[in-house]
Amino acid sequence: MKFLPVLVALCTMAAPALSHCPDVRQDHTQDTLILTRTDPFFEIRLSRDENGTLTEMRSMAGGLDTRTTYLADIWATERTDDNGTLSLRYGGDPATLDLTEIGATLSLPVRLFADSAEMAKGSETKRVHDETQMTIGDCTYDVMIILNMLELDGMRTGYSYSLYSPVLGLIIGNVVTDADYTPVRSVFFDKLSHE
Repeated sequence: MKFLPVLVALCTMAAPALSHCPDVRQDHTQDTLILTRTDPFFEIRLSRDENGTLTEMRSMAGGLDTRTTYLADIWATERTDDNGTLSLRYGGDPATLDLTEIGATLSLPVRLFADSAEMAKGSETKRVHDETQMTIGDCTYDVMIILNMLELDGMRTGYSYSLYSPVLGLIIGNVVTDADYTPVRSVFFDKLSHE
């Protein structure tokens, strides 16, 4: 976790939040939120259905478009692209994790499926590690830094940090790390809009 102070410093290079910034607590609850990185191009469009399930449509420059659904804002349950569908089925209720409480932790048993074939079993753990602020364009949001660890039998454990905005009800940045928590790659955005 040696890079965490750097992550917090990057996120806190902030301008004041402006009144036109989306806030799902006040409005925009039925809007599609759009997060865009300009170089290289990467865009995600996020919408929520009447049951609270969050759907992400991802487009990348010259790359594969994907569709991902999330339960309780941060638990990916299904990802579909031209190669097929991967799904995670949890043995518990992801909504029991309090995403605003530092130190809150939830570990759930999980099964991985490729299309309809079960590929692996294991567990996924999420821990609310810290909080900071993050700026996207002219908008600044409080974010919770959530440590994610996915352990599946016969596969390398996946580690990442998600930057979750309670105001938006979604992840607005991500850092994938190795087992020593050294950053491997990250996704941050230049613009946040809605339609």
